[in-house]
Amino acid sequence: MPGWFFKTKGPLDPELDRDFYIERQELEDLLLLCRQPTIYSYGALLSSRQTGKTTLLYHLRRRLRGSLPAVFIDLSVLRNQDGAACYQYVARRLVTQLESRLDKKTLQPLPTLKTSVDFLQFLEKLAESVNTSRIVVMLDEVGALSRESSDSFFNLLRTVFNIARGMDSILAKFFFIFSGAVDLYDLTFGANSPLNICEKIYLGDFSLPDVQRIVGYFEHIGLSPFEGMGEQIYALTSGHVYLTMRLCSLIERQQPEALTLQAVQQAADDLLKGDDNLQHIIRRLDKFPDVQDRLYEIMQRENEIPFSRNDTVLARLEMFGAIRGEGMCQVRNELYRRMLWRYFSANQ
Repeated sequence: MPGWFFKTKGPLDPELDRDFYIERQELEDLLLLCRQPTIYSYGALLSSRQTGKTTLLYHLRRRLRGSLPAVFIDLSVLRNQDGAACYQYVARRLVTQLESRLDKKTLQPLPTLKTSVDFLQFLEKLAESVNTSRIVVMLDEVGALSRESSDSFFNLLRTVFNIARGMDSILAKFFFIFSGAVDLYDLTFGANSPLNICEKIYLGDFSLPDVQRIVGYFEHIGLSPFEGMGEQIYALTSGHVYLTMRLCSLIERQQPEALTLQAVQQAADDLLKGDDNLQHIIRRLDKFPDVQDRLYEIMQRENEIPFSRNDTVLARLEMFGAIRGEGMCQVRNELYRRMLWRYFSANQ
């Protein structure tokens, strides 16, 4: 099997995949939060799956290198784990990634952490041991935690924030960034949500110039894009990160002698025959009938219903990835629109 040029699996590496990286305004927004003189909020990076959140966090860590220590922790390994396992894992990742800034005897061996009090004391000792004004901690895939573990862990981090804000505490060194979709929305929205202390940053899609740049990468494999090819792909994806890359990947796998409109249309047809990204939305709709009914209404009355994140059903549809989070409600892109009409036609 040849090594395909266009990548669609997993986040992009800041070094190995730097040619593919598209600068995004949300990265600059996060940098400003990380560097705020006094921490008035934590950060929450929200968007549906496969839109580049993890890649963005990788680049944030790279941009902070040399100025602030930044720790990236993937919480997906904690699926179905209890609170103690969560505390222990996060503590171990913090110590491992901050090792170069710690005295070799500090926190060695790592203490056993069973309760929220244990973890709070660990954070205090860690902050005292790291000679820096701030420690940036990025927690990805927050939705992986069980309900019980999530309530315990994120309420504790809220306590860290409150202690740091309310008194002269060493815990003020920590700045947390959370990344996720529906679960993170639930954690950050509402008076009783533990992470309503966060500044929310919603990760948008690529612009047309961004898509044109990606299409231009076909030159790297000896193929010249036809005039208007970027516009054709953008018309199908509206800049959705994964779908844009996936269409290019499917075209590449056709191994055409030349790039044509027919190749783009064939790739779109192949994607609609079956793709995990599309199946994810269908699984979500099957699980939430009220959301399904609202989406069908939006499709019948597209551009007639104002979008608002205060409407929890609309906010869920945005986090599922089905609609755009701006202006009047509309399906996120043409590929989704085709897929959803087929879905509703088959389920009527």
